[in-house]
Amino acid sequence: MDERKEEAGYREAVEKFYEVYEPLRERYGLHMHSHSSISDDNSIKVWEHDGHCICLIKDEDESSCYRRAAETLEDYSTMKEEGKEDARKAG
Repeated sequence: MDERKEEAGYREAVEKFYEVYEPLRERYGLHMHSHSSISDDNSIKVWEHDGHCICLIKDEDESSCYRRAAETLEDYSTMKEEGKEDARKAG
């Protein structure tokens, strides 16, 4: 039973990550790389087309890695939208 909960939690975390990542990828030209390992930390790196890293998450737990990356990308999205609002108000 616990294994099913872990699998469901992992699936939810990955789905949430891609729900957040895909629209941002299309809008801002983002790229990503993920690494999973049983002997090393898991990692997710997301960067802009110019190479600027916007997200580098490392965690022993793969589900947690995806959840944290999704949260970071949500913050990035909010920051970008607020920046556009500020630019519109100034212009």
